[in-house]
Amino acid sequence: AKQNANDYGDIQAQLDNFAKTFRTVNNPYRYRVFGGASEALNTLTDDEANFSAQRTLLFNQIARKLGGEKGVLSDKDIARVEAALPKLSDTYEQKMAKMNAVYDLLSIKRGSANQAVNNVSANYDDGWAF
Repeated sequence: AKQNANDYGDIQAQLDNFAKTFRTVNNPYRYRVFGGASEALNTLTDDEANFSAQRTLLFNQIARKLGGEKGVLSDKDIARVEAALPKLSDTYEQKMAKMNAVYDLLSIKRGSANQAVNNVSANYDDGWAF
């Protein structure tokens, strides 16, 4: 339980860093028109490449830790996480709305993990031994 609580703190830091990139990649029309071609041709700017890299790194963390997925991710699992994460083609407001939903899920998971840690600590303090 304590490891889960620590993991959620790490995810929080990753999400915060990812959200900081939103202002530097705030041209959704460019990404809607040229986004796929830019990635395919490797012509992303440094900020766009950073955004994409952070998004990819968060993808697995969110699926595994926040979504509770185990084993090989199914196409449905991937599509669900894909839809939840901001894309280059989203407006700043859309990116923030998606991030707020992810932050809400993180808050719920973190609260559960912290409660589990508190329960174990309370039981141990009451003389319950492992």
